[in-house]
Amino acid sequence: SVSTARSGVADDAYALALAGRATTLLGALGDTADPDAIRTLSLIAGQKVVRGARTLQLDTAIVIAEAALAHPQNPVMARLAERAVDYLAKAQRPDGSFGGADGWLLQRLLVATADGTRAVAADTLDAAAKQRAERVQTRASGMIERNLAQISDGYTAATILASGATSGPVAAKLRQKVLDGVKASGDGAKYLDVPADVVRADGEVPSQAEATAFAILALQSNPTDKGVVADLGATLLGAYSPIRGWGDGRANLVAMRAVLQLFKDPVPPGVTIALSIDDHEFATSTLDRQALRESLALEAAVPTGVAGTHHWKITATPAVPGLAYALVVQSWVPWPKEAMNQGLELALPPTMTGTVGKPIEVTLTATAPEGVLHITEALPAGVQIDTPSVQKLVTDGAITRFETSDGKLELFSAPLTPGQVFTAKFSVVATLAGTLHADASQIERNGVMFHVPPTTWTIRR
Repeated sequence: SVSTARSGVADDAYALALAGRATTLLGALGDTADPDAIRTLSLIAGQKVVRGARTLQLDTAIVIAEAALAHPQNPVMARLAERAVDYLAKAQRPDGSFGGADGWLLQRLLVATADGTRAVAADTLDAAAKQRAERVQTRASGMIERNLAQISDGYTAATILASGATSGPVAAKLRQKVLDGVKASGDGAKYLDVPADVVRADGEVPSQAEATAFAILALQSNPTDKGVVADLGATLLGAYSPIRGWGDGRANLVAMRAVLQLFKDPVPPGVTIALSIDDHEFATSTLDRQALRESLALEAAVPTGVAGTHHWKITATPAVPGLAYALVVQSWVPWPKEAMNQGLELALPPTMTGTVGKPIEVTLTATAPEGVLHITEALPAGVQIDTPSVQKLVTDGAITRFETSDGKLELFSAPLTPGQVFTAKFSVVATLAGTLHADASQIERNGVMFHVPPTTWTIRR
């Protein structure tokens, strides 16, 4: 729905390609496409692309050919793809290059050549199309080989490798340039770096996500690069935005091709996920290939403690692209025994037990010299307040009002006489099972505050 709201030929082409590839992509991710939604998207995007293809140019022909080829069963799209690919094949210069104009640098010309070659090579529907693709690739290969020494950045090398225009020693040298351009961010995520003077075929600076997608396409056929590809895939998926996708239309087309390559094979059985600290493995589990939409939880005590600086590492064996993770580290210190603060005292049970879905009665008592008490009862996640039981405290005159928010209940007592003991009983309902922990509760009067240790909740199913 978002893709159809964007404007521009490349954005329309992305929407059309998405409609053609969505069923395969969602199937690889363990989901099912909605046929009605796919049909609607195909119609809307197809109409926009046909309108944009009235007058073909190099940039538009490249993106339109790629998108239309995703609909081989649609005669209109098949004819449009043939027209765009034929235009590109005729637009190739005698030296094998595509594009070129005043002010173009060699780097931009090489990227345009790679884009044009890739688009023509994507059409392999019949023998004539295959022969045409071979002619274009042969010419482009010669042009690239003649200028190999001038290719210095990983992005240009990746676009050429992804086009299929090179092989043998030339491809090996380009592959090394791509690997040299792969960098790691502060959190360990891998991406393909884009130097400041590098541009796409349309003259725009490629985004990091687009460059990373090209690196995936360039390296995915080499088994020795599987780990790097998996890391790059995690970065690419993490860069997706529901509003903009991976960027503009050209970036989205490249990124979608990369994602299709990442998930062309099913997740292998028996993938081991391991958590390590300072190269010491202390938690492992196995990923269930039949439950890809569910989370795999690893929970264990850190053997060396969490104080100081550590190197945390999560690994998948074998490497699997697209795994997302969240790491939460918790630590505790002994709760010091506090003396009564200016006569304030709050008593809570140190432990609470209960069953999921059934009311649990909570009793708290407090004392103060006199006046109004403000008591904050901390509750763990998964424990909800039974509002009617607290409202009864107001009706009975024990409290004047109360406030509820996520993880806590605040009570405001009626004025107390000196030495009077305040007692409140109310109910809560647990929605999660297990051992639950809350923050510290507190009592406050006239700006004086007193904390009490948290209660540990043990909830059964």
